[in-house]
This record gives sequence, structure tokens and C-alpha cells, in this order.
Amino acid sequence: MGINEDRIKTERLFISILLEYKDLVSDWLSGNLKPFYFRKEHQLILSAIKNSFQKGEILTKESFLYFVKQRSKDDATLNAYMFLFDRLTILDESRDNFNLLKDKIIESYVSEYALEYIDDFRKNIKNEGSVLAAR
Repeated sequence: MGINEDRIKTERLFISILLEYKDLVSDWLSGNLKPFYFRKEHQLILSAIKNSFQKGEILTKESFLYFVKQRSKDDATLNAYMFLFDRLTILDESRDNFNLLKDKIIESYVSEYALEYIDDFRKNIKNEGSVLAAR
């Protein structure tokens, strides 16, 4: 499995836990794993999970549908998000993997962005020299 596929799988397993265990949503929200650490395709569902939790609820398919409709009128987008929601709800991940998955997502995010900065540095060093590229 490639790096991106592993990252997607890890994020989806983590989100599936949040969809099932409200107490772990609280742990997620109070922790150091931020929504922007996730791929863009997963950030809307995380926002919906947070929104439902703040109302004292767990995110359901119906509440997610309502949440997405408030943000997009595009049928293709709506269908894609509802398909993703259905895929997430059929995953059967143990709540005991919450911290492991959280750590893997953070590690993946940090690694991906560190590599991006290194690539930018390599490109800039050719044009500007090492001192200016490091800035």
C-alpha cells in the first residue's frame, strides 16, 4: 500500500471511531490532532462531527446530509460525501486504536509537510543559493 493510500485508510479508520464513540470525539477535540492535519476530503465530515458533538449528539447520516446541504448545492458533491459517510460507517475499528491512529495521522502530516519544505528548499537553492533558500 502506498503512502497516500495508507494515510487515507488511517484517517478513515480514525473518523469511523469518532462516528461511533462520542467520548472519543471529546478526546479528539481537546487534543493536538487538528482538522487541517487531515486530507481535504475528510475535513468536512470532521467539521460535521464537531458540530454534532457541540450539540450533544453523535453525527448521523441524516444530520450529515443536512450539514452538507447547507454547504453545497451541487448534487455530485453531495453524493460523494454521502458515499464517503456510508463507507466510514461500515468500518469496524476498535476504539482501542484511537491513540495509535491519532499518532499515525500526526506523523503522516508532519512527514508530508517536512518533505514539501525540503523539496522547496532544493528548488530554491538552485536559484537563490543556500542562505536565501533557507529563509
